[in-house]
Formats: sequence, structure tokens, C-alpha cells
Amino acid sequence: MNEDYLLPIEDGLPYRLSNSYAKYKLRMVETYLKITTNAMKDKWKNICYLDLQAGPGKNYFKQTHEVILGSPLIALTLPNPPTHFFFNELTPKLNDALTERVQSTRRPNILRWVKA
Repeated sequence: MNEDYLLPIEDGLPYRLSNSYAKYKLRMVETYLKITTNAMKDKWKNICYLDLQAGPGKNYFKQTHEVILGSPLIALTLPNPPTHFFFNELTPKLNDALTERVQSTRRPNILRWVKA
């Protein structure tokens, strides 16, 4: 298991090249996921996370040379994560990178992949 796969650092796998607006979007995704999953953790037995454009799981910002987690890895590393995950990524190279990163989690049995 490569622990770097779940950290916002370079890990040798492909990234999504992003502009500054993506950083704001991903912060909002993280904020709302934390609020929602924390509020729902004791209300339902199962909570699902669906990401239809999952990407490779990490974003790279050329302007700042910064790597941050993408939405799939944000969801997987939440303090109170959902119980089920559904990821879709149609680009084979990005899908392979996400698959490798996700398989490094301790919850591989709750992941479902949607492929074209």
C-alpha cells in the first residue's frame, strides 16, 4: 500500500491539471461533505457518495506547483466517510490512476466502479 496515494503530494501517478477556480470548488466540496456526513452519520445506516466525473483523484496547480486531493479522495478521507462509493471516469489513464489510489484505502470492499 502506498500511503502517498491518499496525501496531497506528488505520487508518480497522473493528475488533473487545474486552474485556481478548482481549488475553491474542491474546498467547497470538502466543506459540504464534512457537514453532510457528520450530520447524517447517526441517522442512516448507509450513505452513498456518487462522483460522475471523478478524475484521477488529485489535482495539480501549475501556477503554484501545488497538489491537492480531488473529490473522490476528499470523500474517502473524511472523518465520517460515506459507507458506499460510486466513481465514474471515462478517460482510461485517469481511471487507472484513481483505481490505484483508491485501492490503497482501508475500505476497498465498499467501492463500486462504473465503467463505460
